[in-house]
Amino acid sequence: MSALIAIWIVAAAAFVLWRWHLGRGMGLAVAFVVSLSSLHFLAATLYVLPWYGGLDRDYIQSGLFIALEGLVGFAIGAVVMSLVLQSEAAPHPEESEPQAQQGLIYIATGLALYTVVRTTVSGIPSIGAIAGAGSSLVVFGLCLQCWQVPRRRQVMWLAASGLLPFITILTQGYLSYGIAALVVIFAFVAENARPRWALIVGGLVVGYITMSFYVTYMRDRTEIREAVWNGADADERVRLIGRTLSTIEPFDPLNSAHLARVDDRLNQDYLVGRAEAWLGQRYAPFGHGSTLADAALALVPRVLWPDKPMSAGSGDLVSRYTGMQFGADTSVGIGQVMELYVNFGSEGVWIGMAVIGALVILIDERGASALAHGDVRRSCLWFVPGLSLLQVGGSLVDVSLTAGAGLAVASLANAVIGVVARSHAHAPAPADDGVAEHGVR
Repeated sequence: MSALIAIWIVAAAAFVLWRWHLGRGMGLAVAFVVSLSSLHFLAATLYVLPWYGGLDRDYIQSGLFIALEGLVGFAIGAVVMSLVLQSEAAPHPEESEPQAQQGLIYIATGLALYTVVRTTVSGIPSIGAIAGAGSSLVVFGLCLQCWQVPRRRQVMWLAASGLLPFITILTQGYLSYGIAALVVIFAFVAENARPRWALIVGGLVVGYITMSFYVTYMRDRTEIREAVWNGADADERVRLIGRTLSTIEPFDPLNSAHLARVDDRLNQDYLVGRAEAWLGQRYAPFGHGSTLADAALALVPRVLWPDKPMSAGSGDLVSRYTGMQFGADTSVGIGQVMELYVNFGSEGVWIGMAVIGALVILIDERGASALAHGDVRRSCLWFVPGLSLLQVGGSLVDVSLTAGAGLAVASLANAVIGVVARSHAHAPAPADDGVAEHGVR
């Protein structure tokens, strides 16, 4: 276990430093590795602590080994694609000067979709998915604001982004959505931040604060979710969050309750290890690509296929391939590593994660190139659908559904930007005072 953890640290750190050295991305590749590590590396480190018991170590060690294969496969695909993009003549988008209000328009459009549209007409086929993807526009808008403003104002926008986890808790009862968005924004800013040592130190500090908030939130999660899901008013929800913040527990690796809270929801390795054993004992056959076919069919909009059987979530896949049973109200994501494994074994993990790595780098570098040339709208068309690939703990059907919805909302927001740009272009010029024509200013 210790050897696998050490290899993970070296591989993940080398990948992040490589991306930072190139500086050719928007942080999506780094965010992917951070997200993958949060589900497959973090909880595994608890099992080198002699005072922690936890779950079956054999399952976790097996799952961590398979996840490490996925990490290395992802890195190989990423490196190969980056070399290809570097060697070819990348298409340069048409130069255009980014406008300061574009980021605000993306944020406003995303908020409108996520709040108003999502709560009023979400029952219409495909509209609900598109409205839900409005949160991706908000993330892109916040990244754009951090990119356009001076360094001293960037801190203000990063602080504003720090509110996202609280917003997702208050509106949905989920912390993970807000944390995932925050990881993307910080990875975007870190891509070109200097100095690197300050970035690493700051990352460690933010990581510890996040862990402290996480274990405290997990302590109060049941009560918070009951209030949110039962329609409690805003004052009650804010009161509960305020109480959690006022009694925050600094993360303590010697506190068995803290370790159990991390292990309970962030240990994807246990499920992967169980799946390996379940399939090895032939309690279930390998999927042979069945879930990948579902992911491809999920791209068809529900408005065109009302009876489409695919839906968001992992369904009963985890139970089918591990033999574990969960409560009716418990949602357990299969994760990309496990889904690839239950379809084709380790070979599927190596190849599948390499393909995902290549796709992430293609999106990351193409989006960054467009942004560097001032073509914000083209960058949005890469970035927003690309966020779907970062759902490392979800199913590939989730990736497909989110990618399609992301492309739709990006196109919609770009149309809004286009309308605003044309209105500004046709606006009458400010009246001159008439003095210039006489040669005096």
